Amino acid sequence: MTFTDEAHEKDLVRRHIHPGDIVLEGGAGQGGVSQVMFDLKANVIGVDISPEPPIPGYLEWHQGVLWSGGCGANKKVLVSSEWWNTTAMTHLHYGDEVDHLTLPVIDHNALIAEKHVDALVLDIEGAEFGVLDTLYPSPYLHTIIAEVHIHWHGMYAASELIDRVAERLMLPLQASILQDNGNLHVVWSNR
Repeated sequence: MTFTDEAHEKDLVRRHIHPGDIVLEGGAGQGGVSQVMFDLKANVIGVDISPEPPIPGYLEWHQGVLWSGGCGANKKVLVSSEWWNTTAMTHLHYGDEVDHLTLPVIDHNALIAEKHVDALVLDIEGAEFGVLDTLYPSPYLHTIIAEVHIHWHGMYAASELIDRVAERLMLPLQASILQDNGNLHVVWSNR
């Protein structure tokens, strides 16, 4: 069976997210995966570069990027026009171009601790390496579902990242599935 990228992510969410879970979703996008979690009665904290939540239902919405490797909350990150205009074109109106865009940095570790986040769902176009490598162990976090973009760092680096996360956070690897687009969907969970 072949899944589209988002269809497979939705399937993993249905298997690993439970009613009442508090989920931090990085890269919420247009809300397709979020809607599945809403249907499961999960409480979703959405983070995306988009300035507005695409659909109603979020417990909280934050515009910005997830990152805390050396950056605390309330910092800003400068995004180049080349990245924004090619990677995030869906967030622009046709004809818009930007030279630079400054986005807030969301400290994922602080948010996980403050909100007692149970699960982390990531599809953040290569930035998952930095987020996953800077996650602190948490007594609340029991599941991570991430799309690992191996074209940014290579399969060897992805494999090492998968092992590091499992060992450091004491979350056993449940699934690592190569997608048609060359990315991996990875699930770590202790439940």
